[in-house]
Amino acid sequence: MGDLVHGWEKISVWTLPQNIGFIASYAQKILGLDAEFSLLKRPAEMIDAIIKEKPDVVGLSYHDWNEKLNARIFGIAKGTNPSGLTIGG
Repeated sequence: MGDLVHGWEKISVWTLPQNIGFIASYAQKILGLDAEFSLLKRPAEMIDAIIKEKPDVVGLSYHDWNEKLNARIFGIAKGTNPSGLTIGG
């Protein structure tokens, strides 16, 4: 799961991705211990994780300013796992 920010010098990594944290926590409760979640802010780390893990689900939080960034990440996710589910909101 990602709450991605653009990578410039003053990246806002000091903010907590609470929005995706709540979703991951709820999903973990419903799905149990078999489900694993990663919460990421940096696009490069998200891309590396997708390529390495080939996740079944990639969820991203949407803001006006990261729509194209999210579309790129979803494209990478579908390229590594075409049957995977991508969710944005």
